[in-house]
Amino acid sequence: MARPQAPLHPIRPSVAEARDISALRAVLQHWFFTMPEVARLEEATTDEASRHIAAEEAPPTIWSAFTIISPDGSRLDLPPSIARGLFVMLSALSEGDAVAVVPMGTDLTTQEAANLLGVSRPYLIRLINQGRIPCEWVGSHRRIRVEDVLAYRRSRQARQWGALRQLAEETDDANLRYSEGE
Repeated sequence: MARPQAPLHPIRPSVAEARDISALRAVLQHWFFTMPEVARLEEATTDEASRHIAAEEAPPTIWSAFTIISPDGSRLDLPPSIARGLFVMLSALSEGDAVAVVPMGTDLTTQEAANLLGVSRPYLIRLINQGRIPCEWVGSHRRIRVEDVLAYRRSRQARQWGALRQLAEETDDANLRYSEGE
């Protein structure tokens, strides 16, 4: 049974928000590339005895990729997996791309699924009719699970990368050269 759907609204930041997003992205990028290395080095240079003493004296801390502090001062430590997703989202936003957050298990309309794949709706209908993407019928309308759309997208990208690798190998085997300006 399909549940009611809210329309997908891509997030498009204003110019001022884009600057703030770029600053947040820089902070996250610093954490991902610098902080894990610093933490690893600290861990490696601290001997076992001092680590044991420090653990008894200080309350346990949670290494978090990102901490959100609410207006009332409460802290929410995000795990690294969520911070990575936030980093990807901020990266896309800072480059001017739209972002849509869709919970897994969501049923999409054919137009929403086509938009997610970057194809036309008639082409998506053709893929459904060929059995490449499963769908469910709700009354007279097709509904497609977001997981199925993402699985098709991953398989399509894998085929594309495979074809690109094969083309590169054939080009190397034929000793063809790449040159600029020709």
